[in-house]
Amino acid sequence: MASQPACQDIIDRHSLDVLSDTSTNNRGDKKKALASLRKECTEQLETWGDQGVTNLLNDLFDRMSIWATSDIEYIREQVALLYQQIIHHATLSSDLLDRLLDLVHQRLSRQQHATAKATFVEPTEEVRVIWLDIMLYIAPRVVNATQVDKALDILQLAIRDTSPDVQKRGGNALTELAKHHRKEIAFAGERPMRIVLDLLHHKHSALRVIGLQCTEQIGLAFPGAIHLLFEHDEAAKRQPVFPLLVYDNALLVRMTLSQVAGSLLINVTPQQRYANLPMLVPILLSCAADDMESISEASSVQMERVASVCADDLDAAGILDSDLKHRDQQRRLDAGFEHAVHQCYKPLMRQSIKEAMELEEQRRLRALGVLATLYQHALEEDIWDEHQDTLDNLFIIYGNGMDDKAVVSKLHSVLSVLGQRMPQAIYVEAMKPRFEEEELLHAETMCLGTKGLTITMDMLTALVSGSTRGDVSQRDMELIIETLDKPYFWQLLSEDEGLICETARLLRTMVIRHLSQLPLADTIRVRIVWFATVLRAASRIYHDNNPTTTSLRENSTVTDLVNQLIGGFTQHISMVSSVYGHYLPTLLKRICGQSKAHKRPNAWKTSSMELYVLEILVESITGDALENAGVTEQLVELVCYAGLRSTKEHQELGDIAVRKRALQLLSSLFRIDKGVHYLVDYEPEIFKHLLTPGLQSSQLAGNSVGAYHVALLGAIAVGIEEDIISIDAIKTLVIPYIDEFFSSNDPVLNAAMHLQIHVSERLLLENQRDTAQELLLSLLNALRETSDEKALRRQRVLIRISDDQKFIDMVHNMNISDLVKFHARHLLSIANKENPAYPTLLRLAGDQDMN
Repeated sequence: MASQPACQDIIDRHSLDVLSDTSTNNRGDKKKALASLRKECTEQLETWGDQGVTNLLNDLFDRMSIWATSDIEYIREQVALLYQQIIHHATLSSDLLDRLLDLVHQRLSRQQHATAKATFVEPTEEVRVIWLDIMLYIAPRVVNATQVDKALDILQLAIRDTSPDVQKRGGNALTELAKHHRKEIAFAGERPMRIVLDLLHHKHSALRVIGLQCTEQIGLAFPGAIHLLFEHDEAAKRQPVFPLLVYDNALLVRMTLSQVAGSLLINVTPQQRYANLPMLVPILLSCAADDMESISEASSVQMERVASVCADDLDAAGILDSDLKHRDQQRRLDAGFEHAVHQCYKPLMRQSIKEAMELEEQRRLRALGVLATLYQHALEEDIWDEHQDTLDNLFIIYGNGMDDKAVVSKLHSVLSVLGQRMPQAIYVEAMKPRFEEEELLHAETMCLGTKGLTITMDMLTALVSGSTRGDVSQRDMELIIETLDKPYFWQLLSEDEGLICETARLLRTMVIRHLSQLPLADTIRVRIVWFATVLRAASRIYHDNNPTTTSLRENSTVTDLVNQLIGGFTQHISMVSSVYGHYLPTLLKRICGQSKAHKRPNAWKTSSMELYVLEILVESITGDALENAGVTEQLVELVCYAGLRSTKEHQELGDIAVRKRALQLLSSLFRIDKGVHYLVDYEPEIFKHLLTPGLQSSQLAGNSVGAYHVALLGAIAVGIEEDIISIDAIKTLVIPYIDEFFSSNDPVLNAAMHLQIHVSERLLLENQRDTAQELLLSLLNALRETSDEKALRRQRVLIRISDDQKFIDMVHNMNISDLVKFHARHLLSIANKENPAYPTLLRLAGDQDMN
């Protein structure tokens, strides 16, 4: 080993005295001298030994500190590198550490000027970085509280430096200092944590990550300073930094944040843990709600670790159930984390609710994610105690963000968790007042009209969806149906299609999700079927009041939901008709108006819910349903009384519309009755109350009346076609009135011709050939006049004849083809060749076969 170096020999050998002049003079000589010294140190430091290097450093220290102030940047840089090189091979005594700390502090300080901004003593950033590298090396090696204080002074300067590289090394050095000197850092109180706040607020994400790592070590050394991370910095006018970092744009920052929050809860004493739990658990829950799966998973791992130590705390305190210690590890962890969440439940819930009401979407979504996680891990008692306020606040949040799909989706997640953790009776009772008629009149309920009811329905659906299968009781279903199935709510339904859809979705969810575990009595089943049908009826009313270009009478989504709901009673959607058939007697009694809430059929208006419900029932049943005792009589009574209106010319159009729909219902019943003929026995009542008054109203005019007459003639035609109207009724009650409907109204004329065909065909089938022939001849003879109006009617009749093969067949069978030709030829004589009917008339007037 080489002998230990003599300080004076080294000074002389390398002509180092030239460096004592700190000016820019003799620049070349100074560089040469310093380069020579550094070369020798590089070659000999290993051989001089720790003691020799230490002695050299002590002897040269004061000289080098002067060199470090040189006006030549190169010299200052090389001196700093020389210090860095030498201290790695020296034994750093307490005295030497003090001298180094003082030197580094002096080099990183700023000079104050009376008239100018303060400047750095060491103006070059790269050189300051070297001094911080030296600080990073000596930070773990300081030996007492005084030196820790000196180090904090230096690192405070470094972290407040303008150079990110200097700040980065300052943060790393502070981390090392806190890791190796926790006792001394604790003696420093809140100061180290206040220093690191500048890093946590830094604009560069890499420095924020270093700040978090530093925060972890300082927090473990002195947990009493953690509160500073959650307080406003009034002096710097900065927000609480940890809650702010939850929304940091950098993934690594959020990942590190969750790890640090977990560490500060796990690696401390129980007393320290529960002191900071209300602040740090919300951070973990926020990270668990992060959109990035990696962060969410990492936070879940931290939560599980926190749950484990909290369970250990409960176990040590004798609070944990002894059965959970060994048998159910997951339940043990759940109990531990529930205990942790309990410490911060109320403030965190209120803070999250507040943030969820903010306008910034990111904060709203994150806050809702936190609520979902919070409710997932909270004690059920905590949730129940605040359930009314919780649901009211979620309603407000929904109302503010109902047009934002992401917000609604997050709300569904929150409500699904609540449905799982909260007994159904609690949330049903809590939501029920929003449907009460008297409550809708008060602004403080914040119902937002039908939109508010739609929100409430969707919230209930989400709650029910989250509950365990079978948890929704029959009483809950009855309570919901009883609350909704009222005329005032029918009116609201018919005004908002969204409300109809959400109500249908709620009922479907209740029945489909819980029916397998919940046997329902027939009384509640029929009420559900009735109200489900009301929903379809409300959809039809809405479409009739808000016509669109489509031909659909009701929303297909509502139809599908109702069919799924009713089909759930039979486990097959194709059996909906059998459900309706089974409950038809009870449903018809409901329509008949056994309560004051329902109007009698003869008082129905075009918008009456009962009329729409009756139409849907008739559409949904088969002929088998008519076998039930009293059903046919009830149906006939309802249809007849619905169509029983005065026939005076001044009657309201609404009455005409109801009568028309009653006739359309009659047509449907005739088709249902095909082959079974249950309606035959009620022919006198049908004609007396419905058909004959209509046949006697041919003198009425107008578009609405025309539609009514079309329905009337169509219903009679169907009754004749299905062999329900007898031949006697045809001859005495129908034929005498047919001629009166051959008007200039095309739809009515077509309907009359259609009826004429069926009447004639039925007469032929009943061997009433003469009557059938007489009927057709009277029709044609009635149109022999040559006036323009009659000619126009005759033209339409003939064209209608040519378009119906049954009519043509009867014309041939009764040998009256010549009469048809006669009328066609006469019309040709007065018709223009541009007339669209001209080719048809030409064909009918020809000698060729009309087939």
